[in-house]
Amino acid sequence: MKYDKEKARKPQGYWNDLAHVDEAILDFIKNHGVAGIMPTNAQLRQHGYNGLADAISRKHDGYVAAAKRLGLSMQDKAKPDNFWDDFEAVAARLKLAYKPHSQTNGYWANFANVKRELCAYAQLYGTEGVMPTHRELHQHGYTSLSSAITQHHEGIHQVAQRMKWQMRHRQTIMVP
Repeated sequence: MKYDKEKARKPQGYWNDLAHVDEAILDFIKNHGVAGIMPTNAQLRQHGYNGLADAISRKHDGYVAAAKRLGLSMQDKAKPDNFWDDFEAVAARLKLAYKPHSQTNGYWANFANVKRELCAYAQLYGTEGVMPTHRELHQHGYTSLSSAITQHHEGIHQVAQRMKWQMRHRQTIMVP
């Protein structure tokens, strides 16, 4: 359920008031979250709390500060023990962290590059063998890859078929 758009329209400067921010965080937790856990930016935006997400990040010292102020715990994003000891995992993380603004001409037209990027994405998000949606690619910062799939490779279904990957079923598979 998305945040009521009428309720969402706030007067200019509304989010400058820390009391409004804290009240909205607690309201989100009550309606969509988990008691005692600070919601993430992605969770707030998924439910239409974009103004609140921006206020936390830009005006009120971020999510950790908000969690401390309200006595909430941050969501555990910890990696399993010895994760960083695995050179391949570290290399995959570093490769995915570096995303140039534009690839050289023809980069995305080469299916091998699309396949390599999709495999790295799947390894990072634990979704090997399952094709991500365009929305998921955009949410995780892979807009160029998403565009390449459409512009150069006949769309998500064709690419999934070429890679012998299953199409995502929203009810059964969740991406972090």
